[in-house]
Amino acid sequence: MMAYIAYAVAWISVSAAVIAGIYMTGSAWCLLAFLFVAFIKVKRRSDDDEHEKETD
Repeated sequence: MMAYIAYAVAWISVSAAVIAGIYMTGSAWCLLAFLFVAFIKVKRRSDDDEHEKETD
């Protein structure tokens, strides 16, 4: 679940930055920033998995 929140925060923050960049510069080149977010991979720590198993 936390990985999905991390992805959402990344997309939302980059979207806000791209909107601000396009507004300030008037250039669509800012859209290339979405490529950075497209290549993000969030891993879960293995000790989080162990903690979830203990609580089940």
